[in-house]
Amino acid sequence: MTYGQSIMADAYKSTTGVVQRDSAIRELGLKAWRMALELVEQGKILPPPHELREGLEGALKGIDDLGKGLISGRRL
Repeated sequence: MTYGQSIMADAYKSTTGVVQRDSAIRELGLKAWRMALELVEQGKILPPPHELREGLEGALKGIDDLGKGLISGRRL
């Protein structure tokens, strides 16, 4: 697992202090991102199904359905 800060930033603050970029971690992260992009472009990785609900009433009904466990395998 790589962190975005380790890939994109020159340095970043963490709970233990300032962390400098590690070029090996950056290269690994960029390789993984390129591979993921290629898999998405090939259709081998697909986003989860989604359901669009209109307006505030739709949003409230969606929250209610989530609470009742009626939503499974898709995003609202």
